[in-house]
Amino acid sequence: MAHMAVNSSFGSKFPVFVRDDEVSLEYSEGTYSLMKKLKEKYPTYQFWFVIGTDLIADLRKWSSKDIENAGMWLWDNMQFLLIPRPGYEISHRTEDLPKNH
Repeated sequence: MAHMAVNSSFGSKFPVFVRDDEVSLEYSEGTYSLMKKLKEKYPTYQFWFVIGTDLIADLRKWSSKDIENAGMWLWDNMQFLLIPRPGYEISHRTEDLPKNH
């Protein structure tokens, strides 16, 4: 699904690669935990979190079994690629968007 979203939004030649590190796990890894592990495993890579505009408003409230303020960590530390979703416009107010979008 992620491959399809990236390719249909940007084309298959766009320099973005979708990783499938989580596919082989027997459980669903939380976003915070997965991003921390990927940053540790591949310290020279630049990771961008692809997220729909429908999820931005609640992102800072996300929690994780590893840390209570996981959403704030993602908000402050990840780079974001925002994908427009019908009915969810992208705000142009700086405080409504992650700093690295």
